[in-house]
This record gives sequence, structure tokens and C-alpha cells, in this order.
Amino acid sequence: MFKRKKRSWLFYFLIFSGGGSLFFLNRFVVSFSSVPRYIYSSLVYPVLLSQRYIVVPIKDYFKTRKSQQILEEMVFQLHKEKEDLTEENIKLRASAFFYDQVKEVLAFKDRYESHDLLLAQVIFKHVNANAHFFFINKGSFHGVQKDMVAVHKNCLLGRIIEIYPYYSKVVLVTDKSCKVASYCQGTKAYGIHVGQNKQHCTSLSRVSHLASIKKDDLIISSGDGLIFPQGFAIGTTSLIKKGDLYYEIQVKPLFDLKKIQYCFLMKKGSYNPN
Repeated sequence: MFKRKKRSWLFYFLIFSGGGSLFFLNRFVVSFSSVPRYIYSSLVYPVLLSQRYIVVPIKDYFKTRKSQQILEEMVFQLHKEKEDLTEENIKLRASAFFYDQVKEVLAFKDRYESHDLLLAQVIFKHVNANAHFFFINKGSFHGVQKDMVAVHKNCLLGRIIEIYPYYSKVVLVTDKSCKVASYCQGTKAYGIHVGQNKQHCTSLSRVSHLASIKKDDLIISSGDGLIFPQGFAIGTTSLIKKGDLYYEIQVKPLFDLKKIQYCFLMKKGSYNPN
């Protein structure tokens, strides 16, 4: 009985104290709510400032850094594409240059339908008062044989005199040692073309004083002899002087030695002008 009363009293005490606490909070704390609000605002204000002066700049920094990384990747990609295009452009330019160098000699090959022509590149030129010769990038390894003839377009350049495994020496028709049986196309006067170790002047010798000669007549190889084929041009008559037995005839070569970069090699029997 006593325990039941004690429990009832404790119950009422808790209700009373809880209600009093609520009354106190409502009466004093709520009425003075401006104080915690002030404290709260004082604590929040630095946080707001940090948001403005710390967080936002950091976000902007990382955003800018990300944008910079994207731009750097784009620049790298563009640079790579530029290098690829430059490489492709170089290839195309090299191909175009090679085509420009050989298209006329290839047209010559197609025109005469010869399957025994060997394309060679001039890798060294020796042209002075003592000797005229080329070195070409074809030798015995490529099937080059001694006395093969070098031609450029429709012009006779010279013949092979020395052969090595990967290159050969061509003595030019402008060299003093090179002699070619030839004739004048217009008058059919025959003679021997001889070099003078000069780029722009050769000669036609052994032309009878009884023959008819005219200026600017085309000099063509006659095919007489064992080496040079018939039907290739060498030059044109430029200066004519009649002697007691033979003419003294100067010839102007049709080709410019400085500009020749490629030529064809052929045997005498592999060319038929007809």
C-alpha cells in the first residue's frame, strides 16, 4: 500500500517538473530567443565568408584547371594531327617531286614500248674541263652491263664504262673520249659526233666538204658501230665552217647536264626506232 502511494507521488512529481521545465523554457528562453540567434548568426557568418573567399575560389580553381587540362588535351591532339598532316604532306610533295622528275622519261619508255629500259638516278656529276661523267645508282647487282647506253627523254647521254655492285659510271657524249656515229636529219650528211669537255658545245667531225650542211639542223645517232643505237638526238648545228676536206661544225647539245636527275639504261639491240 505504501509502495503504491510512493509511486503515485513520483509520477505526479515528474509531471509537475516536466511541465515546469516547459513553462520555464517557454517563458524565458523563447522570450529571449534573440540571444541564441545572435550567437548562431555570429557562428554562421565566418562560414559564409569562407564560402565566399575560400570555397568558391577553390571550386573556380579546380574548374579552371579542368578546363585547362581539356584545352591542353585538345592542343596535344591538334599538334599530333598537325604532325600527321605534315608527314603526309611531305610524302605527297616527295611523290610529286619524284613524278615531275621522271614523268618525261617514263613517257619516253611508254612511247617506245621497250621492256629493257632500266631507270637510274644520277647520284654524282663530274663536269669540268678534264672530263664529263655521271655516277648512277644502278650497278651489276641490278643487271647493268658495260657499254649500256644512257638516254634521257629522246636524247643520248652517254654509255656505261665502269660497273660496281650498286652504282656505275657513265661517260657523257660531251666528254672528249666519247664518239658517236651521227647524221644531220635535214641534209642527211654523216659524221662523227665528238665531245669537247664543254657543257654547251660539242662538234660534228668527219663531215665531207661535198655534203650539204645547214644551221640548226638536228644531229641524230646513226646506229653505226657496236655501242650507240640509232635514232637518239644529240644536239643541233650552231656554227659551220667549210674546210678543204671536212666541215668544222659546232653542235649545241639539246640537254642541260645540270638539270638531269634520272635517265634510262638500255642495250643497243633493245631499241628499235621503227
